[in-house]
Amino acid sequence: MPRFRLVEVYPVAGGWSRPWIDDPDADDFAKVSRGICDLYSTHLAEADLRHAVSALRIFVGDYVHPDTPAAGDGHAGVLSPTSTDRPEGYEHATVRVPTGFAAWPLGDRQRVVLDAVHEAALGVATLRGWEPDAFQRARKAVESADFTFTWTGPWKSSPGRRWRARCAFRSLPDGFGRLVLEVAGPEDEAVCATSSEQIAWTTMESYRRAARTLRWATAARLEVIPCVVLGFAGDKFVAELTAEAGRLRLDDVQAAAPFGSSRA
Repeated sequence: MPRFRLVEVYPVAGGWSRPWIDDPDADDFAKVSRGICDLYSTHLAEADLRHAVSALRIFVGDYVHPDTPAAGDGHAGVLSPTSTDRPEGYEHATVRVPTGFAAWPLGDRQRVVLDAVHEAALGVATLRGWEPDAFQRARKAVESADFTFTWTGPWKSSPGRRWRARCAFRSLPDGFGRLVLEVAGPEDEAVCATSSEQIAWTTMESYRRAARTLRWATAARLEVIPCVVLGFAGDKFVAELTAEAGRLRLDDVQAAAPFGSSRA
């Protein structure tokens, strides 16, 4: 039986600098939710909850169920789950986003998103007879991480094993991740050089796919594709490791355009 491990606001992605949803408030809600949902899901997965499906999908905007409560002063309206039948594919919830949400201070938006995501997840937990402890821990983990999801890939050694490199990702409220390359010595965990920041895709699964593309093209040159989207790959990012005055640095050789932008 699958492990219930994923809570996400739908859609989970869209073009760079473009709306994912026509309604601007729902669009901003979905984008702000990305890092919050990945953090929440990562910690929820530790509970090893077995279920017929592995995910809860939360719909906003035009996809909202008509029975979803109205949004109130400082909070969203949540209906979860929208069906009590045996789920097919995923559990389903909907959220009404408050009017004007996109113009609120970021901290307020993050709090409203987390409250709605958590309420939707608890609705499923109640229906399926799960204790709320794992969901409460997931919520606290999001708050402790200041609503920012981070993930680092495995180290990859250079030819000759003089250096190691890895990908380090973080989520931002625009919905997209950011990637930097980190370089360290063969046995030293201290990072001695970092690249410029590149725009990554939107989910933790896409971070893992991108990290698998990291390679040493030479003993000093690194290549990675920051955006890998289920069968489609974006531009390659290339950086060169150089030493100057006893210090290492990673210089850009080729930047990567955001996937879905006019340059991609």
